Amino acid sequence: MVVIYDRIGCRAMDNVGRATLWVCIFLLCNGHDTSSVTAHAVPHCRLHRPPSPWLRHGTPPVGEGFEGPPHMDKCFCHHYIASLLICRGERGIMEEKRSEESIMSVPVAEITLKMIDFYKGNHHDINHFLKVYAYAKTLGEKELATREERDLLEVTAILHDIAIPYCLKTYGHAQGPYQEREGIPMAKEFLQEFDLPAPFVEKVAWLVGHHHTLTGVTMKEHRLLLEADYLVNADEGNAPKEQIENAMETFFESETGKRMLRSIYLKK
Repeated sequence: MVVIYDRIGCRAMDNVGRATLWVCIFLLCNGHDTSSVTAHAVPHCRLHRPPSPWLRHGTPPVGEGFEGPPHMDKCFCHHYIASLLICRGERGIMEEKRSEESIMSVPVAEITLKMIDFYKGNHHDINHFLKVYAYAKTLGEKELATREERDLLEVTAILHDIAIPYCLKTYGHAQGPYQEREGIPMAKEFLQEFDLPAPFVEKVAWLVGHHHTLTGVTMKEHRLLLEADYLVNADEGNAPKEQIENAMETFFESETGKRMLRSIYLKK
């Protein structure tokens, strides 16, 4: 089997840059037994998009570089191209599979700065989304398995209240259903300049359009967004202890979210 260590990759703003996004790409002649082949990552890189589920994750690297039979070649793919190899059949014959999705670079810092500009000096709105983002980032790091899931949660936390200024100006209030309805197209337009994959943008917009929806929550990113928002709103709204205790019992599901809620509000 091929084992790809699951921490290979590269963050968007690292000095490594975007050039080398894939390491550990194998070129094996058809017919060779690959049972002893193990892929090891070059250190200090992380993939923007984690390896697809048909890759086996496993052993950490023994050292730098690659380890395998002498006929194995290594190949580096640049920017948004990734040729992946998977095992097929009992004999471990390998075939090349070209990834169907681009490797994604999410410029979270640039999105954050644009969101600060968007609020035009409104201290409350700016501080609110930055706090929700901080909680969401912590929740994501502890509760979500892939970089894509964490990026989705973080970007949505930044954009979740994007419709509030428009709703206040248009309707005179910013009630949840109005925010959700107006926020979907606004989120899509806001992210256009960042050249993100369309499915990712659609998911962000969907989450923005459901960030006040507390029922029928099936996506883990949705649940964690709600928890992050509540952690901030409980403070900003001076929620009574009884309400927070009820939220702990009936609303919060993640262990990390419960831990933060307990530490922040229930240990006084």
